[in-house]
Amino acid sequence: MASHQPFAIAALYERHSDGDTFFEPFSILTINAYKHAVTSHFHRPCDEKRMPVIVLPSRYREWLTATNATAAAFFVPYPAEDMIAQPEPLPSRKSMAKPQAKATLDSKSRVSKLL
Repeated sequence: MASHQPFAIAALYERHSDGDTFFEPFSILTINAYKHAVTSHFHRPCDEKRMPVIVLPSRYREWLTATNATAAAFFVPYPAEDMIAQPEPLPSRKSMAKPQAKATLDSKSRVSKLL
């Protein structure tokens, strides 16, 4: 954000349990960003353009208490003029390469992998 202030992304979650195991699956809500001046550039030219639903701090309580009917008011693009984005250089291919495993024989003639 241009203001450098914290912000939230709208999401839905649910809590489930299976005995002693708990699950909290969630989904981040996104909207079309095809014409958005900032976030449309985050995707390849032929890919679908999506952006997260951004919730302002002043509207956190409203989002957390929203009903199905009132939640739709949040599904609007965040103003591009209030956002900043800049490309980050990609890491060198050398730093992205995975270390190669080396096979050795241990004292019992089994193959062990060492990194």
